[in-house]
Amino acid sequence: MSEINSKEKYKHLAKLEDIVITCISCGDCREAIDYTAEPKKDGVCVVWEQTPGFEPFFSRGKMQIIRSLWQDKLELSKDMAEVIYQCTTCNACAEACSYDMDNSALYEALRAELVDANCALDGHMQMNRAMVELLNPYNRDNALKGEWLKELNFEVTDATKEKCEILYYVGCTAALTEEIQTVAINTAKVLKKLGVDFSVLGENEVCCGSVAMRTGDRNAFNSVATKNYELFKKSGAKTIITSCAGCYRTLKVDYAKYMDELGIKV
Repeated sequence: MSEINSKEKYKHLAKLEDIVITCISCGDCREAIDYTAEPKKDGVCVVWEQTPGFEPFFSRGKMQIIRSLWQDKLELSKDMAEVIYQCTTCNACAEACSYDMDNSALYEALRAELVDANCALDGHMQMNRAMVELLNPYNRDNALKGEWLKELNFEVTDATKEKCEILYYVGCTAALTEEIQTVAINTAKVLKKLGVDFSVLGENEVCCGSVAMRTGDRNAFNSVATKNYELFKKSGAKTIITSCAGCYRTLKVDYAKYMDELGIKV
């Protein structure tokens, strides 16, 4: 890689420099042919498969974009954002790579640079503002997060009123989406059947911030993460259970320092 001139102005990407330098541009992140599989497996990046197939739509091209930013050959732009946000951050490219690299973390950092440069997608920013102001990204009244509890034939302790050992963190989608509330209801029933003494935050539950972290809005993420830190601390919980994959990833990975500090197992 030629001389880096402006790496210092991209603070989020600079923290993950090793990933970019490690990439050898082999292209396995696009298609890694496995002749031993039946049927033969050759696809890696679902976005590359569903787009015109140009380099920026899969990992190798994104690595080159980052290098070009550092070398002052490119500038952050709305057009760049349209491409970068196509990525689902599934990290299949990292699984196919021979090196141990967390590619999705790198692309989330690139999105954070786009947000800081006012180049993010408007729809994402509206969603994140709702998350900060209303404590959920669905632009709904957060008090509705307790409605699903009415479908239970037993009482669940409110973690904001009594200390608890085990906290069931429901998540915005299951709590606010009528079609998916059965996930929360059935999870609670299973826990009850198993004799697990758990509590919930109900209408006081704050979004985990996953949508903000994935879209690069670090300020919005930190806003809700700080609120959750205080809620978890006051609850006294030692274990957090969640039935939402997005919440689990966020609490387990993005909240790692908070959970370690509070001594909470996810």
